Amino acid sequence: MQDTTTWALRALCAASLFVVGISSADPIQFVTIGDPGNAADPANPSPPNPVPAKHYGAVNYSYQIGKYEITEQQYVDFLNAVGKTDTHSLFSFGMFPSFGGSDQPMFSHITQSGSAGNLSYSVPANYANLPMNYLTSASSFRYANWLTNGQPTGLQTAATTEAGSYDLSGLDASTQTIDQVTRSANAKYVVPTTDEWYKAAYYNPATHSYFLYATGTNISPGFSLPDVNGNNANENVAAGSADPTLKRTPIGSYVNTHSPYGVFDMDGNVYEMTESLINGQAFNYMGGGYNGNLNFQSLEVYFQPFIVGGGSPMEGLRIALVPEPASMAVLCLTGLGFMTRRSRR
Repeated sequence: MQDTTTWALRALCAASLFVVGISSADPIQFVTIGDPGNAADPANPSPPNPVPAKHYGAVNYSYQIGKYEITEQQYVDFLNAVGKTDTHSLFSFGMFPSFGGSDQPMFSHITQSGSAGNLSYSVPANYANLPMNYLTSASSFRYANWLTNGQPTGLQTAATTEAGSYDLSGLDASTQTIDQVTRSANAKYVVPTTDEWYKAAYYNPATHSYFLYATGTNISPGFSLPDVNGNNANENVAAGSADPTLKRTPIGSYVNTHSPYGVFDMDGNVYEMTESLINGQAFNYMGGGYNGNLNFQSLEVYFQPFIVGGGSPMEGLRIALVPEPASMAVLCLTGLGFMTRRSRR
C-alpha cells in the first residue's frame, strides 16, 4: 500500500506545482500564484469595450508573476546586454527623456549614447524605478526571450532575443506578423495571458472567489499618497506633477495596497500587456492607468488593442514565469517512481 508521501507527491504533480530558483543576478521579484484548477470569475461584468464573451481567471497550473511592473532600470539592463547594435529597435522614440522638446514625466528617461556596434544606455536614478513604458508587443516578447535564455549579452539573435519563449524568426523572414506569435511549448519567462494576469489581480485563494478590484477589495480605490490605510492606486495621481495625467509613480509606492497574492500596481501606473488577442487581431492590455481615463470601472478588466508599432506612454509590462511541461513531467514520473518503489519495500 502506498504511503502518504506518495499521495502527496502525486497531488503535487497533478496540481503542476513547481519551485524555481531565481538567480541573484535577476532583479525581478516574483510571487507564486497557486490554487491551480480554479474556476473562472462567474461575475465578470461587461467591460467598456467589445471583447469575446468569456469569463476570465481560470488557470490549471501554478505559476509566478512579477511582484512589480518592469522598470526603466530593468529595461536599461536589457538594452545594454543586447542593444549595442539595435537591430530590432528595442529602443524607440518615446524612450528619449526630452521627446517633444520638454522633460515630460510621461516619457521614459533612457539615454542612448554611441554609435551602432557600440551603443550604450542609461537612466537617471530618480527615474530608474518608474514602470517602463513605450513597450510594444515585439519588444515585450524579446525581453521575455532574453530572460528565458539566461540574460546573455550579444547581438539580437536566436541566442538572445529572437527565440526562447517566443519564436520571432518569421518576423525577419516576413512569413509572420506579430499577432501570429504564440508561446512556445517550453516557454519559461513570458508575457502573461489574460487569464494569468486576471487571476493574479483579482482572485482570492482563501475564498476561491474574485474581488472587484486588484487591491483586494470590492470598494473602489482612492489614489492618495502616502498610502497609509491601503486601497489606493496610481489612477490620476496629482502629487508632485503640474499635470495629473502625466505622472507615473515608482513601483510599490502604494505600500499597503496589493492584490490578494501580494502583487502591486495592478490597478494603476501603466496598462500591462498580455499575450492574448482581442478577436484574434490585437493584443490586449490590463489594469488601470495613471492618465485617469479609467476611473476604476468595476471590475477592472479593461481591454484595449495593444499598439504594435511605437507603443505609448501608458503601455508597460509585467513578466510571468510558468512551469516547463517537459521538466515537470520528468520530475513527476521520477518522483512517483521512486516513492512507489520505496512504499513497496
